[in-house]
Amino acid sequence: MLNQKQVLYAAIHHQLYPHTVPPTLAEIVDWIARLGGFLGRKSDGFPGVKVLWRGLSRLHDLVEGWLVCQSLNS
Repeated sequence: MLNQKQVLYAAIHHQLYPHTVPPTLAEIVDWIARLGGFLGRKSDGFPGVKVLWRGLSRLHDLVEGWLVCQSLNS
């Protein structure tokens, strides 16, 4: 069963998480920010609270959708 980090990685990279070691906190924050609309260019600085909130909200929806699909397949 996929966990939230794997759903997050799959949403950003369109593939399953290929590594055995967990991602760093900085990577996870970057992925959540990208889900919230952060572009991550050199001059953009760090993601703000609104972008992170949108990303977390979207991640929640993705995980809920994954769980619904898994319950339909059981």
